[in-house]
Parts: sequence; C-alpha cells; structure tokens
Amino acid sequence: MALDLSASGSKIIEGQGGGTSFADPMRQTVQISQTNLGSIPVTETALETATGTTADASWIGTGIASLVAVLKSIALRLGVGGTVNDGGGTISVGGTAQYLFSSLTPVSGYLVQNNSAANLYISDTAVATASGINVVIGPGVMWTTPPSYRPPGPVSIYGASSGQAFAARRW
Repeated sequence: MALDLSASGSKIIEGQGGGTSFADPMRQTVQISQTNLGSIPVTETALETATGTTADASWIGTGIASLVAVLKSIALRLGVGGTVNDGGGTISVGGTAQYLFSSLTPVSGYLVQNNSAANLYISDTAVATASGINVVIGPGVMWTTPPSYRPPGPVSIYGASSGQAFAARRW
C-alpha cells in the first residue's frame, strides 16, 4: 500500500487488488473503491458492513491500527457517520459536580448549552468546580469543543443550584 500527498493536497492511497482511495481536504469527501467491494460510502456502519468490525475499532489515533480503524477515524473527524448522543438534563444536587453522557468520554467532541439563569462550569480533565480551571458557561451560552479536539476524559458539570437546566450532545 502506498500513501502520497499530491500538490493539490489530495491524499491518494493505492492498495492491492486495484483499490484506490482519494481524500480531498478541501471538499472533505472520501471515496473508496475496491475491485471486489465496489464503491463504499464512508460511514462507520458502511465500513463495518463492507469489511467487518475490527478488534481495534477503539483506536485513538496513535499506534498500530488496521486500515478500517484508520478510515473510521478519518470519517468521524470529517463529520461523516458517527452518532450524536443526548446528555442534557438538570443539576441534580447544587454545589456537587455530576457527569454527562453516563460518564462516557465523547469520541470526537461535545457541546453544552446553559439553559439556566446562573453560570455552569464544565471540565473534561477533572471534576468540575466553580473555579478558574474550568470552562465557564454563562446563562443562555452554548460551548462547543474546537475542531479536531479529542476530549481526554468524561465531561463533568457543576452548577451552584439544584435544577439548573442544560442541553448537551456528544459525538
């Protein structure tokens, strides 16, 4: 298998069996063609259907991985496929942090919108508190992870009062 970066920035990957893949970063599309598979739409489900689930599906972007795991990672980072999960709710106990998304770490990113009248605080590196090391989300404000940001851990949220409402999504 060979991977080349052309002058235009398109990645060209050639493999055995006459397969060729193109990734155009300007259009953010990926087309996979393999002689024995035909054209495969790049979504996590389509890749698994066409090639089978791999043991390294939880690959985090470093180390050794199968081509399927790498393609799944690229597809998710381009916003193709993947699942968006709801994590919204209210602060259960004021002054005590709680975890969003059943304590699962978002794969590619998340957003939190403060639907209450007081500040909320979030953290994906430690338990959230009302301190300067956390992200402060003012009333009515939505905070979204930056592009290419991979959360290092589960997201916790802190509000001073019980019942403070928020919306949250992870992907």
